[in-house]
Amino acid sequence: MKFNIITLWQHNDWGLYNRRNEALLRELAQRDEVESVLHVEPVRLRSFLTLLSRSFRSKDKHIRQVYRQHVQKALSYKPMLVNAKDNISVYSLFILYPHQQQKGLYNLSQFLLQKQMAFINQTWVKNKQNIILIAYPPAFYLPQAVSTIRHDLLIADIMDDVLTRVQNQDIKEQYVKIYQTILPKCAWLFSTSPEIDRNYRQYAKQKIEFIPNGIDIDNHTRIESKPTTNNNSLTVGYVGSFNDEMDTELLEHVVSQMPDVAFKFIGFTTGTQSKIFVNMMRQKYTNFHFLGRRHYSEVPRYISGFTVLSSFKKHDYTTSGGESIKIYEYLATGKPIVTTPVPPADRFLDVMYVTADKHQFVTYLHQALAENNKSLSLRRKQIAAENSWSKRVDIILEKVKALP
Repeated sequence: MKFNIITLWQHNDWGLYNRRNEALLRELAQRDEVESVLHVEPVRLRSFLTLLSRSFRSKDKHIRQVYRQHVQKALSYKPMLVNAKDNISVYSLFILYPHQQQKGLYNLSQFLLQKQMAFINQTWVKNKQNIILIAYPPAFYLPQAVSTIRHDLLIADIMDDVLTRVQNQDIKEQYVKIYQTILPKCAWLFSTSPEIDRNYRQYAKQKIEFIPNGIDIDNHTRIESKPTTNNNSLTVGYVGSFNDEMDTELLEHVVSQMPDVAFKFIGFTTGTQSKIFVNMMRQKYTNFHFLGRRHYSEVPRYISGFTVLSSFKKHDYTTSGGESIKIYEYLATGKPIVTTPVPPADRFLDVMYVTADKHQFVTYLHQALAENNKSLSLRRKQIAAENSWSKRVDIILEKVKALP
């Protein structure tokens, strides 16, 4: 039996971050059981204009190329093949106006959305059989997509405890309605955290299985890890985003207490708060180096050169129900890791340094910088190998085959 898979994603970001949805789809596309895959994501007018601007202005050539591909698929009237080898196609649903405040614009947007989804049936679905929809709630277009796009099986992957994180009550109520509409229709549900089952089963009316995040182990082990014992160039590295999840108080304390250690951070900023913070750090601390955004394919090369790898994410509602992919990527290097207790770090306490206390964090960093333990390094690599995306997809396909 061959499966044809359609993912219904939340954001317009294919190819930029290799998040869980993208990593799983790339792995699925390589399987003999999968005939073809289509990734669907929404794009709004403002987002399109931003993509167009960044396709010319982005300094990193790899990211600039991805943005140009986004512009092409936004303008394409049919699904665009982005990876011929894996037979992966992507399709942008153009959203004219997502809100209900302006009824005329909203109704027109819904009409256009319905036409685009019907077009997916005409151009991609056609005569395909065994079509699996993988929904990523609470994408606002999901109820319409599920009712329009022809499919044989509906499942959902719930990433993060979104309802805990959302502060706007109107938006939260809108999300609840989407969960209540979509989740009971699914033949199977899985998620990034056991918390999701506890908090969302009331909407799903069924058990939500925990399937952790993972790692493309080949991508992160083909680059030889550089030595970590060169005392002339001790560096603490971080890869990720600067947003509300970042514990800025912890980070500033650590950087200020370790002036002889270079802190090199790679990522992007989101929101005014994070941009102000990054500017402050550039001006205040000479040992802090913000290297800016890099394409995910370049990340293994960067982290292989850091002495110690770190994560400064808050352990509170801003990270509730999630699981940090970067922890798995860090483990694959075998290098020492100092992090707050954000999952999955809380499950690997025996191979990394985990604390939320800022003073203990500094102590752990000193210990990690001096670490020279080959057996511990090997154990970290083994844990990474045990948590590959390939193993996650094995579970998904086995489950799907067993469903009626």
